Amino acid sequence: MAKRVAFLFVAMVFMAMMTTSWGREFRLAEKPKHTKIHVFLNNIQTLNPLPSETVAQASTTASSPTGFGRVLGVDAPMTEVSMSEDINAKVVGRIQGLAISAGHAEFAGVDLLTFVFNENGPYKGSTLTAVGRVMPALTEWTEINHLIIVGGTGLFQRAQGRINSRTVFVDPKRGDVSELKLDFIHYPPTAKTH
Repeated sequence: MAKRVAFLFVAMVFMAMMTTSWGREFRLAEKPKHTKIHVFLNNIQTLNPLPSETVAQASTTASSPTGFGRVLGVDAPMTEVSMSEDINAKVVGRIQGLAISAGHAEFAGVDLLTFVFNENGPYKGSTLTAVGRVMPALTEWTEINHLIIVGGTGLFQRAQGRINSRTVFVDPKRGDVSELKLDFIHYPPTAKTH
C-alpha cells in the first residue's frame, strides 16, 4: 500500500512539473493579440427558424413571476448592423447556446454562448465561448450586461476577455436585439498549435 501511494505521489509530481514546463514554454514563445469586434445578436421572432425557443423548464416555471427554471436554446444570427433597422442585414455568424432563467426574486439569467463566425469571413470559422449573468432587458438601452470570454478556436485560440451587451431594440411581439462589443486577447495559431 505504501509503495502504491509513493508511486502515485511521484507520478503526480512528475506530471505537474511536465505540464508546468510545457505550458510555460508554449506561452512564452507566443505574443497575444488584442481584438475588438462589434456585432448584434438578433432575437427577432419573425425569423425562420426561430432564434430562440424554450427547450426545458421546471415544473414551477409557469407559476414563477420571473420564469425561474426556463432554459432557452439559442441559435441567433450575428450581424454587423441591427436587424431591427435592416431585416436583410449581412449575417457574419451565429450565436448559439443556452439562456437560463436563474432568479427566483428578480429577472436574472445565465447565458452560455458560442459565437460562431462564418467560414468565408475574416475570422474563417473561428469561435468564441462566453458565459455570464445577464439582466433581461424590459426596455431599450437598459444597463450594460457583461459576459466573460472563456475560450476560443481557430484564430481565437485561448481567448480571454469580456463582452459588453446592451439591448437596443425591444418589442414584445417581434423580439429584441442586443449590441455586443467583444474585447479580448488571444493567441493566433502557429505551427506549434496545429
